[in-house]
Amino acid sequence: ATSAIARVPGVLAVGETTVLPFTNFGSTSSFNVEGHQVAPGQPGPWGDIRIVTPDYLKALGAPLLKGRFFTAQDDRNAPNVVVVDDEFVKRFWPTSDPIGKRITFNELSDTAITWITVVGVVRHTMHEGLDAEKRIQYYLPLAQNGGRFLSFAVRTEGDPLASVAGVRAALKEVDPELAIANVDAMDRLVANSTGPRRFSMVLLGVFSLLAAGLAAIGLYGVMSYSVTQRASELGVRLALGATPGEVRQLVLRQGMRLALLGVGLGMVAALALTNLLKALDTGASVGAMDRLLFSVSATDPFTFLGVPLLLLAVTLLACWIPARRATALDPIAAFRDE
Repeated sequence: ATSAIARVPGVLAVGETTVLPFTNFGSTSSFNVEGHQVAPGQPGPWGDIRIVTPDYLKALGAPLLKGRFFTAQDDRNAPNVVVVDDEFVKRFWPTSDPIGKRITFNELSDTAITWITVVGVVRHTMHEGLDAEKRIQYYLPLAQNGGRFLSFAVRTEGDPLASVAGVRAALKEVDPELAIANVDAMDRLVANSTGPRRFSMVLLGVFSLLAAGLAAIGLYGVMSYSVTQRASELGVRLALGATPGEVRQLVLRQGMRLALLGVGLGMVAALALTNLLKALDTGASVGAMDRLLFSVSATDPFTFLGVPLLLLAVTLLACWIPARRATALDPIAAFRDE
């Protein structure tokens, strides 16, 4: 079937696997590593296992870091081989060459052990979600292990869905009774996996903008009222020779002083609450928070610097309009109003 699909125009690589990424399916298995004895009472090593055809990793786009991919020669007549990911190497062979190392599904105490030799190392690939735990992954050739339920991974030029009709026709030629279901582009599968987090991020962004807008309106109202109340004072300053620039600076200093105080107190409170959530980690509160974060910490420096700067910029804009109004005051009119 893979050879028939490979002949479809636009197909660059095609492979089969027991588990496709981002399809809500998984397969794990325990194993033993030569030279790594498990301590008494401790669980043995385990990881995500994938049984694949030779070109699957090429179709998936997994970068080869060392060694080789599977070939057609890796069949039942050849020595058993395995390709592992870099997380596997970091755990078991961080300072040595993994090529040629061996693993087994037997117990190390067995008298007859079937060893499987590492022939390649690939980059770790996400399978369950972009923020999922990085479990070690290893791949076995289909020709040596077999597999009942298989999925095709097809890499194409341009839009992958444009080649679906050709792929369907190729499979029908191989087996007219073959049922084909759940056809989708990997980009869409990844997007679907991040949908809930993206929705949460949009909501947080909308509420943040609303909060910033309300803060700006409130600050503008306070500063505008302050300028109105100090009309006579500002008129006197202008009458006595103060320049419009000096009056603007006076109004801006008043607003920015309040803003700096508020931002400072807010940062201290945010850090304290974040540390409190970490200290009270019960697997619910902090777990829910961490699931909304990817590759950033709860105390991300960029966030704790960027948000205050944004608030200060909003404050400056909210103070600028009342400050300009203050420089347009007519001293005589201000005294007359008094």
